[in-house]
Amino acid sequence: MKKLRLLCDSNQMAYGSSSALLAILDHIDSENTAFAWGITKEILSTDHKIHNIISIDNKNPNAVKEAVDLNCFDAVIVVSNLSNIEFYVNGGLPIFFIDLHHWYPTNKNHVVWESASKCFVENFLSNNLSIPDNVCKVGPVIRLTPNSNSKEKIVLVNFGGAENRWIVPGLNSDYIKWAYKILEHFFDRFSDYLIYIAAGYKAIATLTDFDLPKNVKFRTFTQAHYLDILSKSEYLITSPGLNAVFEGMYYGSKTIFLPPQNTSQIIQLSYYENSGLVSKGLNLSDFFDYLNFETELNFNEQDFTKKVLLALNDAVNDSVIYKKIIGHLSEQLNYVNNSNYPELIKSLTCKLGFPGSKTIASYISSAMGDKSDFLADSFFRSSVIKRFNIDPFSLAELKKLVFCSLNEKTVFNSMFTSLLHSAETLLLENFYNLDNHTREIQFFIDDLCKHYESLNPNRDFTIRIAFTTTNLRNAVSNLISSAIKELNISYFNHQKSNPIIEFLVIENSSIVEICECNRDYCKGFRNKNVAIRYVDWDQKSAIRYNSFSIAQSRTFLINEIHALGWQASQSSPIWILDDDFEFIVTVPNKEGFVESVRFGSIFHRLECLSSFDKVDAIIGGNSGASPLPELSTIRLQLMDLNLFLKNQYPKLDFIETLNSIKLNSDYFYDLSRVKGDYFPVIPMSFSKVPDVDFLNEFFVNLLSGKPASRFLFPPLNSNDDYVSAWKLNDGIAVSGGNTIYFNDDLLSLNNYWSLEYNNAFSRRADAIWFLVSRFEGYNIGKMNFPLNHSRSSRISADIFAADLLNNSIKDILGVALWEATNSNKYMCFSQIELSTVIKFIKEREAIFEKNRIDGLNLLKDIEAIIGACRDLDSFMLLKEIFSEPISIDYNKLKLVNYGC
Repeated sequence: MKKLRLLCDSNQMAYGSSSALLAILDHIDSENTAFAWGITKEILSTDHKIHNIISIDNKNPNAVKEAVDLNCFDAVIVVSNLSNIEFYVNGGLPIFFIDLHHWYPTNKNHVVWESASKCFVENFLSNNLSIPDNVCKVGPVIRLTPNSNSKEKIVLVNFGGAENRWIVPGLNSDYIKWAYKILEHFFDRFSDYLIYIAAGYKAIATLTDFDLPKNVKFRTFTQAHYLDILSKSEYLITSPGLNAVFEGMYYGSKTIFLPPQNTSQIIQLSYYENSGLVSKGLNLSDFFDYLNFETELNFNEQDFTKKVLLALNDAVNDSVIYKKIIGHLSEQLNYVNNSNYPELIKSLTCKLGFPGSKTIASYISSAMGDKSDFLADSFFRSSVIKRFNIDPFSLAELKKLVFCSLNEKTVFNSMFTSLLHSAETLLLENFYNLDNHTREIQFFIDDLCKHYESLNPNRDFTIRIAFTTTNLRNAVSNLISSAIKELNISYFNHQKSNPIIEFLVIENSSIVEICECNRDYCKGFRNKNVAIRYVDWDQKSAIRYNSFSIAQSRTFLINEIHALGWQASQSSPIWILDDDFEFIVTVPNKEGFVESVRFGSIFHRLECLSSFDKVDAIIGGNSGASPLPELSTIRLQLMDLNLFLKNQYPKLDFIETLNSIKLNSDYFYDLSRVKGDYFPVIPMSFSKVPDVDFLNEFFVNLLSGKPASRFLFPPLNSNDDYVSAWKLNDGIAVSGGNTIYFNDDLLSLNNYWSLEYNNAFSRRADAIWFLVSRFEGYNIGKMNFPLNHSRSSRISADIFAADLLNNSIKDILGVALWEATNSNKYMCFSQIELSTVIKFIKEREAIFEKNRIDGLNLLKDIEAIIGACRDLDSFMLLKEIFSEPISIDYNKLKLVNYGC
């Protein structure tokens, strides 16, 4: 394939735009011609990615027009230089524009935003960086190269080019000499370090009169050599530029700031101060009021630069300012050696995202017809770019990124969240596309997490899991055993001396046999990494073997959490689960309809999400069985069986089934929600002959709430452009059976409202808590963090019609209360009127009644096809349940806060 012929036009005001250009070109197979003028020439003329140089002033449009024949190029890459855009537009040359300074206070109404083939904006440490919808925001456009295994005793002092079209070192600026004199005060502290002072040729020339200590060397590096030295340097001392600061952060060097030397650095330093990267007191605007760019009505960089030069001249001759800056640098040295500094860098690099040069290059290659290295679009890809500014959608790309960062702890840590998210998204996509590479991706995730563990062995991250038991056999042992298995395989926090996971188990089973099995398991449990606190019946109530409702048992659970002294935090979350969860996920596979498997690395994902948008809590979702009462999915699954028995639908294409599920979100809500359009799901398990044993298993599964034909998968909704392994979701996420608390203020029972009816509480209390807490301003994230809801089939002796009907009534009441709350957005829940809730209850009753009649007719149809169903207790129990309408006495309803 013929190489792309690219014209490269980077802003000559400093090194940053040219180094960003080279970072992009690293990923494009192209013949590159670049403008090189002033200090730009120093970096571009020495790099192997630039094949031809045009030595003219690319800030002069007329000179560019005379020197360049646009017919010789396929496209132009423009980095932060608007001077020649009109020429490129009129010449019909495709423009790819990268704005490294979108935060800069200049007019954004330029023609480039409409005329360019694609515009990219570099992310920055600004909370108010708004961009047009058609513009792609990417992470810092810097080069990441494989770096040294460890830091050496090197201090790299970076002045950058130190000049631009209005500032010339030694002519109208003595900044370099002044800054060097400041640095001399710290040479003794670095007497056993090698100190490189890196700058452009003109800047270095101003320092030749100084007597240098033996360990201090002046250098003008090529960019490749500069990055190699930076990767080894323990300290980076730099003027507050852009790329140099980002490079220092991502390469893990302790970054110390010098005062600004030009207009853009004054503005940039203010952002670094606001982010916590450096304390206030260093900026020239702190000493000279006339340098407040925010008060400029019509900001003009050239005019403002004159003020900067005036301020620098005054600062050079002011002993008070001189001493204050020396004191500030001394404080910075202490600050970067503080134990909290690495966490700050990790947080900031996560906010900035993974370096964006690959994303930009991939887009350019694709747009220009070169698909060889472009990552194909996928159902999940857009969210990864949107959320984390990372675009490595192949296993090979992920491995490259790990290789490039693995030898530097700070860089790897800053990327870990993005890498894990991308890998788990790729894994999810492979499962859905029935790809055979899922095992290889899972191995990669395990290796990725082991690398993370080896670099961070002493971190203190404890997981505390609390749940109440029910009448499900072996649920407690299954849940805890699956957690131990995941813990061992993932190598999670393996060097922690105290227990990594602590369980709180509140006994609530009404079946003596199950209660005794739970007690024996918990009391006899021994594991160095896992601890169990078991609370038996006699410790919480004089009434023995009589289950409390979910709402009632939750009060015991939270009170016991407080009694243990547990406090939810970012480093010690408290995870409240239903007892019938397991630490696996149900996904479709190629051989059968579903498979319950390890998916990614659940505990590492939790650690990543602990700082995700500073959430106070996460509602995590489900897979496998739906988190609903037993009768809630029966109608749909009876329709599946009926159609199969009538042979109206042969075994459907598997992908077609999955696409149907994507397009019909929350399909599993049936008797409890508005009945949507039916779409057939005929799983491969139906391929066997439907004999009596098969039908009995089918009906028992329905009565147990276990999937008979329809399984619940991790949420997929094709209307959502940003689906990913960790997508924000809705629907089932309001179910609170999988809730993770990071803020201890939420572990209060103040917001646990419910309807009391016949001495029982309505279901969905967690969903009400979710709404009310959000109304109060807490950040409750609805996250695709599913665990397998492994509700097992009950034995017949455990199934009672009255219990199933009562659960359905409690669910109708809970859904109605949730809908009333959600529709009216009550800021104070106590203001809700019971009459409003009753209106929604009547709507829920009508839906339930219609679906009950449909279910009864379906049972009769099935009975007509296979008369032997009449001999099955499970079938006759279903007919009994569906034969009588339910009735709710509204006079017995009471709205209560059961937590108080």
